[in-house]
Amino acid sequence: DRNHEMIGTADYEVEHSFKVTLGYTHEFFKGYASKFNLFFQRRSGTHYSYTWDMNKYYSQDFGDQYEFDNDSSYLMYIPTGPNDPNLSPESKLSYEQIMAAVNAVGLGGDAGGFTSKGSGTSPWVTTLDFQFQQELPGFAKGQKGLFYFTIQNLANLLDKDWGQVKTMQYTDVPVLSFA
Repeated sequence: DRNHEMIGTADYEVEHSFKVTLGYTHEFFKGYASKFNLFFQRRSGTHYSYTWDMNKYYSQDFGDQYEFDNDSSYLMYIPTGPNDPNLSPESKLSYEQIMAAVNAVGLGGDAGGFTSKGSGTSPWVTTLDFQFQQELPGFAKGQKGLFYFTIQNLANLLDKDWGQVKTMQYTDVPVLSFA
C-alpha cells in the first residue's frame, strides 16, 4: 500500500560503513602546500524489495491511478501450497510457476506471507579515491589560489574488477508479472 508507511528495512540503509582517510602535506615550493589525500571506504550494500510486476490493468484493480501503470511496488505474497486460499483459480500463473520464480531468488522460506520490505541486499562496495591539492600564488599579495584534481574510484582505474559499485535504478526487483 503506497499510501501507508511500512515497517521494514529502509531502501537506502547502509548497515556497515568503514572509512579511512590518509593525508600527506609537503611544501615543494616554500610557502605553498602540496597535499596528497587517499579516502578508502568499505560499506554494505543498499536494500531492495522483491515485488510483483504489475501492468496498468491490474494496478487499477488494486485501486491505483492509471498513471501508475507498469508499476512494481507491491510486495509478493508467497503461497503455502497449490490449495492456498489466497491463490485465485482464475490466475494465469500456476502454483508451480510462482514457486519456481520465488525459489530462484531464495524466497521459498517466506511461504504463507508477504516478502519483507528491503529483504534483498546489493553487494558490498569498496572504493579508494585520491586527491592532489597544490596551493598557488594569488593575484594580489597575501592571496593564495588552489589547484586540485581528484581521481574517484582509483582502484577501478588500476584494475577493472576492483572498486566496482553495483547499483540499482529502483529499489524493487519484480519477480513475477501479472501480465
